[in-house]
Amino acid sequence: MGTLAKVDLLLPTYRWGPYVRGYIRYLASIIEDGSDDLCLHIGDNSCNPAKHAFLTELKSPRVKLHLHSANVGMHPNAMHLLECSDGEFVQFLGDDDWIHPTCFAHAGFLQRNAQCSACAGFFAGIPPMGDGGLACLNDRFMVSDPVGRSIDYVQYLLWEAGVNWLALAMHRRSTMSVYAEYTRRHPFQFYFRDQVLSQIALLTGPVKGLRDGFMFYNNRRPEEIPAHLQGFRNSLEDMGLAPWLLDYYYYLLACEYAALYLYRGLADSLFSNRIADANRVFMKLFERYYNNTYRENIGAYEEHFINAGIEEPMHAVLEEPSAIVGLKSMLRIFTTINADAGKRYADFLRREIVVDLGE
Repeated sequence: MGTLAKVDLLLPTYRWGPYVRGYIRYLASIIEDGSDDLCLHIGDNSCNPAKHAFLTELKSPRVKLHLHSANVGMHPNAMHLLECSDGEFVQFLGDDDWIHPTCFAHAGFLQRNAQCSACAGFFAGIPPMGDGGLACLNDRFMVSDPVGRSIDYVQYLLWEAGVNWLALAMHRRSTMSVYAEYTRRHPFQFYFRDQVLSQIALLTGPVKGLRDGFMFYNNRRPEEIPAHLQGFRNSLEDMGLAPWLLDYYYYLLACEYAALYLYRGLADSLFSNRIADANRVFMKLFERYYNNTYRENIGAYEEHFINAGIEEPMHAVLEEPSAIVGLKSMLRIFTTINADAGKRYADFLRREIVVDLGE
């Protein structure tokens, strides 16, 4: 087969403490000891002099440092690392997770199997989220139908696994490039970026789960959930939107999936009927909003519709749920919250998706 193509491991980091210190030192050591063409890019947002001094000790031809003088945000940090790297295969890492060196075998699989967009090994969540134990994607997402793979992964992620394992897989740079371009064009940095990456990988090629390689993922503990949710609300507010949109999480996510399916940067050949496929993925998510939140709290939601001034757009999508109606209603909601935010979203939809919403 010849020489293995270059692999870039991208580690956007903010945390600091004994575990993070130990993990990053371990990661740097397996990069240095690896026989493959590996490069670790570390982007630090902490602005912590002690951490920067520690990281500087690890710098080498295989360990590249990007020590930001201000916290640029998690997604911009990740995109900076992607832009500064050039390997054919790319993997994002968390700064409190753990990988086994056999994960690097995934690049070899991708090099031998040009049709696949991504490859992952065994995963385990720490602490366990249920009785599932170890997870491996195996051949579940190796089917030939792009939309079938993608919608089945929604089922796997949100109904079965609870963790987006595919975001932690090794991807082709071509997949990452589509992801970076799409997120660059999108006006809002929701917490769905990792799900967008996974959907692009699934739409652009089969995804293999190998029984080589192993990763621990640090799940949020119950005591960490309130701060996580507050972070989501703060993020929405920082973007000029409303913190209460968190209560419409699955509707927001349904719109994100629908917009991606309609994105001009994805070829028509990936879809059998683009509008119908966008409707399918929209309904997969929107039905969860309808059944799990709205239907169980109709009175509270209806009262909020009135108080927030979003009664008409919400009733429109509840009465005729579809990708197009969902996006049009979300645009009206954003505009009601903040006229400038609504304009930015309208410009994005008008410029980047293949259908005219008539707004």
